[in-house]
Amino acid sequence: MEVNPDNFWRQLPRILLSIAKSQFVAIDLEMTGIADKNSEERLGNPTKQQIYESAKNIASTFNVFELGISCIISKPDGSYTTESFSFTVSPYLHADTRNDETFVKDVDRRLSVSYSTLKFLRKERIRMEKIYDDCVPYLSRKDVRKATERMEKRMKPWNTKEHPYDEDEEGLSFFSEYVWDTITEWLEIPYPKASTPD
Repeated sequence: MEVNPDNFWRQLPRILLSIAKSQFVAIDLEMTGIADKNSEERLGNPTKQQIYESAKNIASTFNVFELGISCIISKPDGSYTTESFSFTVSPYLHADTRNDETFVKDVDRRLSVSYSTLKFLRKERIRMEKIYDDCVPYLSRKDVRKATERMEKRMKPWNTKEHPYDEDEEGLSFFSEYVWDTITEWLEIPYPKASTPD
């Protein structure tokens, strides 16, 4: 089953139920790159730790653009049935409102693509832009943590004295006093009443 932004929330309970009932779940990822040059340059058989470090480096460098989940469920007669779900996912976040736009700026996503992946996608006639058009957006745990920290920082009351400038340097204290006095004087000027036509 193809899962997209239009049916994601409707299909999510079914997907979770299918996963919960499964004896096995296979996960397949299509990424914007799969090679770690540092690992490729090593000679001999890599250790488990080296394999883990290489996979971790690849996962932190490149982006997932397709996620496949296959749920294998056993039946009473001993046979198995499968239910598969395919998601086009993207680091692209839709910004429909001003709050969305602020959140997207806080996350500041990066997209990394390896040259060999671009060649493969072109050969298979797969459009890279598809990950921006009809995708299910996602956040990594790191993105959630960063966005939450920035949002909490933005919500804290800001003390006007907490700024990176030393007011005594370069006449900043003089300038801030001048601005304060000018604004105060301007606010004290009586507002002219609008004249009404006769």
